Parts: sequence; C-alpha cells; structure tokens
Amino acid sequence: MTEPTVYKILDWGHDIGFVGRGNQITERGLLLRRLLPEQQAEGFLAGDPLAWNPFALTLPERFFFLYHLSEIDRVTTELARDLGDRPTSKMYESSGAAEVTCRALFRVLDEATGKVRPRELPDFRVARELACTIAAELHLTDLLARCASVGGRRVPKVVRPSARRNAFLSSNTAGTRRTTKNADHQTIPRFEQLVDLGFVEKVSGAAERPDDRRRWRYVPTVICRRWAAGRRRWQGGEESFHWRGFAATATTAFCGDQSRRADYKTLIPYFARAYDHVRRPVGHTPIESVALFTMLIAAADAVIIEVDDVYRMMLAVKQGSLLPDHAFFASGNDFDKMFIHLKPGFDERLLAVAVLLPTLVTPLG
Repeated sequence: MTEPTVYKILDWGHDIGFVGRGNQITERGLLLRRLLPEQQAEGFLAGDPLAWNPFALTLPERFFFLYHLSEIDRVTTELARDLGDRPTSKMYESSGAAEVTCRALFRVLDEATGKVRPRELPDFRVARELACTIAAELHLTDLLARCASVGGRRVPKVVRPSARRNAFLSSNTAGTRRTTKNADHQTIPRFEQLVDLGFVEKVSGAAERPDDRRRWRYVPTVICRRWAAGRRRWQGGEESFHWRGFAATATTAFCGDQSRRADYKTLIPYFARAYDHVRRPVGHTPIESVALFTMLIAAADAVIIEVDDVYRMMLAVKQGSLLPDHAFFASGNDFDKMFIHLKPGFDERLLAVAVLLPTLVTPLG
C-alpha cells in the first residue's frame, strides 16, 4: 500500500464484510479486533511499526480467517478441497493454479444455477462471463464449450482514439504476448490467502534455476490434506457446515490427533472467557459472536467446540429457565436473532446445572 492506493484498504474492508455501508466497523470486524493482542496492536496502530507484526497469524486468527473466507467465498472452500485431494508431491505454478481456480469457479456457478434470486441475476451473469474470460485466457477448451450459450452479443464499448493508438503500438512491440490478467486477479489473492492460513507453501524457482527468482510454486501442506479429508467425511449439507462441522474439521486439520471434543464442563469456561471478551458494554450481545469466539479460543488448545454447541446450550438455558437471575435474552430463538446479557457469576451457576443440559439438548458431537 502506498499513499495513492491507500483507499483500497477501505474498499477491501467493504468487500470482505468488515466495514459497513456507513463506513462503520461491522460485528465481524469487531470480533477480529478482539483477537488482536491489545497492547501490541495499540502501539502498532499508534505509529510504532515494530510493536506488532500483523502478518504473523496466531492459530485463533487462522481459524477466524478460514471460517470467514470460506463463509463469504465458496471458491476458496473448493480450492482448499481440490488441493488437499491431489497427490502429496503435486506442485502448482501460475498456470496450474489458475486452472484449478477457474474450474472451482465454474463448479460454484454451476451449483448456483437455478438458485439465483432475481435481484442477483446481474451479478451472476458478470461472474459467469468472468469465468468464461478466464477459461479463454487459459485455453481451457472444455470449459469454453460451455460458454457459447452464456449471455448474448453486447453493444461494443466506445474506444477512444488515443486508446486505440496505444493498443496498436503495444501490439507491435509486445509481439504475441498472451495476457492472463483476469486469471491472475482471481488466482493470486486466493492462493496467497491459503499460504497465510498454512494450507499451501511457496517454493521459489531459484532452488532449481538461480536466475528464476520471481517464479513461485505452490505446494499443498498436510493441513490442507487433513482439511480435505474432513470435508469428505462431513455428511451434512453445505449450509450447516459452519455451524456444526467447521470446528471438528479445522481443529483436526491444524492439530491432528491432539484434538478432542469438549463436554459441557469443558465448554462453559471457554464460553465465559469468550463472553467477557466480546460482550457489549451496553445492551445485549449477539450469540453468534460469542459462539464463534468460543470456538476460536478453544481451537488454540485443540478443543473442538462447534458454534452450534454454544447456541444449543444457551437455547436450553432460555427454554429451561436455568439461570433466571443471571441470563437475559432479547429478540428471538433463532441463531441470527438471539442476543444475550449475562451477569457476573453466571459461569458458576451454569456449571452447577451442567448435569441438566444433556437432558434438554442433543448431546455434543
């Protein structure tokens, strides 16, 4: 980022859902802020570049970004699964990485066909045309054959004389250079995110050719393979994966055999810590934020707590009136509408009635 391009930070915040329409921080953005080390981050944001390294992600931060990215970008989820299913020794250069991304994009669009709401049709058509453009850049003839019936002929854009002249001059000087601009724009950011998450490693081409320092190869890691195996084992639908299957899949991918499922007596202390971190100073707090933060801090200890585990526990507390003097609820019973307010000492009271929870809700796991 440089001064002329600093505006892209705000655009990125809007695109990824951390900044709202009025340029205010969203609930998901606040959750990320709670994960950052308080003193180091404050010093860094105050102008000390050595106070904190934001590029070194902790395990809870990796879980958070994996959860959020796979929730808002299905292509990233498909990429992680594809890479983990390939042979261990498989390496991807730029062209191979672009092809995997393009095929994942086509699959996502194919699954969405027939399910798109009318107001989303313009965006769907743009995405389909983008996928076809990338297939053309990569010369993927099997995918291009499916693009013939997409859309119709568009009115050509008006080309300024200066732009036409520059294009003519560049075509004479550049020869037959093939551009992959659209493919690169869709591939590189996603693969770099997978590198940050630990799903892919980058190997420099200089290891084989000293003069080839700018070429990188991507190699899937054991974390990626464990993640792909966990996704294959998941029997529920895609819409319920983040609630009921994400923690087990991700914790096993990162921690391997050390991961273990929590019971209620293990869950409640993590839940209390999470509530203290994310609770709003005034009013009620969304159960979604508390549940997600509980999952994140438990994952750092290789403990599996699903978001749905926390929700069902608090639903049992509400419907059974287990904490009448400590737990207060607002809005409704649905996951995205439940807000809670807990008074000090609620965790001790909740531990005292933990033996009743299995009789009120489905057993954990």
